[in-house]
Amino acid sequence: MIKKIVERFKRKDDCLCVAVTGRQLTAAVVGDKGSGVFKVMQKTLPDAAEALVVPEVLQDALEQLLRENKLASVGKLLLVLDGDAVFLQRLVLPQMPQAELREALKWEAEEYVPFAGKPYRLDYLAAPPAEGMQAVLLAALPQEVLAQLFELSRRLQLKLAAVTVLPLAQAAFLQQRQGNFLLAKEREGVVKLTAFIDGLPAAAAQVYADTAAVEKEVAALAATVWQKYNVQLRNIFYTDGGVALAAWQEGVRELYGQQYCLAAADFTGKLSWQGGFLNDAERRQCAAAALTAAGSALLADGDDGINFISSGETTGKVKAARYLAAALLLVTAAVWCGAYAYNLYQISRIEKLQQQIAVMDVWRQRYAAAQLAERSIREYDARIAALENKQFGWGSFLELLGRTIPQGCWLNRVQQGESQHEVFLYGKAESLGELEKFISSLQGSGSFTGVELRESKEERANGLLGYTVRAVAEGSGQNE
Repeated sequence: MIKKIVERFKRKDDCLCVAVTGRQLTAAVVGDKGSGVFKVMQKTLPDAAEALVVPEVLQDALEQLLRENKLASVGKLLLVLDGDAVFLQRLVLPQMPQAELREALKWEAEEYVPFAGKPYRLDYLAAPPAEGMQAVLLAALPQEVLAQLFELSRRLQLKLAAVTVLPLAQAAFLQQRQGNFLLAKEREGVVKLTAFIDGLPAAAAQVYADTAAVEKEVAALAATVWQKYNVQLRNIFYTDGGVALAAWQEGVRELYGQQYCLAAADFTGKLSWQGGFLNDAERRQCAAAALTAAGSALLADGDDGINFISSGETTGKVKAARYLAAALLLVTAAVWCGAYAYNLYQISRIEKLQQQIAVMDVWRQRYAAAQLAERSIREYDARIAALENKQFGWGSFLELLGRTIPQGCWLNRVQQGESQHEVFLYGKAESLGELEKFISSLQGSGSFTGVELRESKEERANGLLGYTVRAVAEGSGQNE
């Protein structure tokens, strides 16, 4: 009895992050303010029910998770919705102040949002502006669905802290909230590819879980992004395990003539793993599951993400205060009679006129931005031609490594430094002599102005010598 009383008054700061994608429910327990992931759980919902259409199904599933896993420290609920439940639209608009941007997005929403005749909650996330333009992710959620989610949190006795969207939760989990990258996630025999630009989803594709087909689709999606957005995607994050992605390994890999840096989705930064002991393979499989849900813990606070809760939800007390203020305004209007009403009418006309002027100014800026973009295309072509002669020659560099590395050494990772001619080599060697032979070969190749051993560490578990070598290329290479 005493134990139950203590638990009742104990602070419940942990967050239950829940993602619903089709019939798959993924839940991750994250510490207060994203201090780490403690537990990851998955559950398959019944065939005949959709969680957001029948909230009782989702409620039963979450109650079972809370009960079976004894999650007494959980006090907040964060929900991640995929494209089946929420409307997402990427827009490119002229750079403008936030107030004008909100007004412009209301007009854009009337054109794009498909919830005709139904009230919906609107929110957006704008990328950093560039060249007078800015990308905006517009999101809309029906008020009916949001009301069901609030009722769900009330029944679970959890505070609904955030309702966000799947792509932003994935980018937050990968610590790529403003990055350009490609995400490959395998589930149920299908690999879904999503291209992100400035942390916002830009394009997507899916293909059957076949390695060759996935690599071909990756090259095609990267080419599409380059042609449409003039952005080269070179970083690929993938979920460890599965069928098609099992052959991938972290590091530099060439796909259809282009080099990509592959990295498996893993716990990192604030969302590091804080649960029980796991080996590398189990931890990455756990991270692949948490990818859809845990990132929402970083989007619950602040204005740098989409959260339908913070985008206008009001409490009962605030609503009551607004009703009281409206009543007082009606009494005041009756006292001032016709003169006051006439002034309000004039003010409303002025406000409508200002809104129309603001809309006309938005379109004028769009036209000016389009003209500027046409003039900039020729300048970009000239810059690209000039930059092609200054980029680091990766092809010749990798060929040189193949000739110089001895049999007793091998590389795990190659990473470019802050300078475009600076390269860090990470690998392992059977002995110090093999490592010295490798460094001497690099120094004698004549392709580097400096080669130095930055770090070496003996690994007792396998008797190998881990090392980090820094090399500075001589001159400028040709982009291959």
